[in-house]
Amino acid sequence: MFGGIGLYCGARLFGIVFKGDVYMRADDGMRRSLARSGAGAFRPYRGRIVNSYWALPGALLGDKRRLRAWARRAIAASEEAARKTPGRPLARRVPRKLTLRPRRPPR
Repeated sequence: MFGGIGLYCGARLFGIVFKGDVYMRADDGMRRSLARSGAGAFRPYRGRIVNSYWALPGALLGDKRRLRAWARRAIAASEEAARKTPGRPLARRVPRKLTLRPRRPPR
């Protein structure tokens, strides 16, 4: 679809890893915060801008606690967008403990 890796919580896409950058689903408040830090919207290819996903600052990626907080906000933004879109089923619920680590491939 876009040549990157999708980050999911259940059936919801809440983040994208593309060309070494991490993009998270953003609501209006997150967009303002990310814009102040110099981040930009997701651009999968020339001429296409996806304003619902914004890059996380590189300094944030080294701090697991803050990264988890942003991931939770992105999951909530994804759920809110699903509520506004008729015909899309809602995910069950956001997990209490969010673990950020690569998944092992199935054996």
